[in-house]
Amino acid sequence: MAIQIEVNNNKIKAKKGETILSALQRNGMSVPTLCWVKDLFPTGACRMCVVEVEGARNLITACSHPVNDGMKIKTHSNRVIKSRKTIIELLLSNHPDDCLYCARNKSCELQNLAEELNVRERKISGSKNDYHLDLSSVSLVRDPAKCILCGRCVRVCEEIEGVSAIDFINRGNKTIVGTAYEEGLNISSCVNCGQCIIVCPTGALYEKPHYEEIQLNLNNPNKTVIVQYAPAISVSLAEEFGMKAGTNVIGLMNSALRKIGFDIVFDTSFSADLTIMEESAELIQRISDDGKLPMSPLVNLLNK
Repeated sequence: MAIQIEVNNNKIKAKKGETILSALQRNGMSVPTLCWVKDLFPTGACRMCVVEVEGARNLITACSHPVNDGMKIKTHSNRVIKSRKTIIELLLSNHPDDCLYCARNKSCELQNLAEELNVRERKISGSKNDYHLDLSSVSLVRDPAKCILCGRCVRVCEEIEGVSAIDFINRGNKTIVGTAYEEGLNISSCVNCGQCIIVCPTGALYEKPHYEEIQLNLNNPNKTVIVQYAPAISVSLAEEFGMKAGTNVIGLMNSALRKIGFDIVFDTSFSADLTIMEESAELIQRISDDGKLPMSPLVNLLNK
């Protein structure tokens, strides 16, 4: 059922029961968020998406509050802007000042919001957190000092991946996102899927670089250097170079890898297809009502 609301003196259509944030996004209106994750139940924890609603005493979180017919909303009033700016200043009060060296420089949501809200000086000072890098994982790095406790990584790991390798630990101002018993990620239940890195708004989680090791091997004349990449890379890499999202650059990528110095380039597209077929057969087997083992798609393929 469609209803009508007023946003910044403009009347727009909304769906009854949906959140304010959903209605705004569908109508092309931007409201900043930090804790919100698409398709997951909203928490309203970060308070960045607050808006001013006529008749309401306090500012309302757009990600969790449902729309009502005739609701009048201000998304960028002076009161709203001041509230958001204060939140960013509080988050920056004990945040490291190494943006130039951070892996997420220029792609950090906290940095972008600070620029958008014109936060140019430190008005709130806090003691810096004395945390250490977790370098135990083979594929990702965890930097608790840059964590803003938005909880996105925790929710993705638990609610989407079903792994629960990380969670909120301790209480009050001692709360951090960490592993069980505060051990390294290498001995946790982490499966190195990387979904936590994708949703992290800061440099608290990022890919572990291996540039120096690769460069040393490429420059070693006594080694045959081989690269093997997943099929998803060839259709996701183009976007990083300003091309249309989804453009297949497999040929360009193979040529570039050869020019960089790799002796052999392996594409795992065919083997990945076989893996998907086997995984689908296993899924069908587990959810089948009669418990009969279905014929493996790989077996059918090999029998042809």
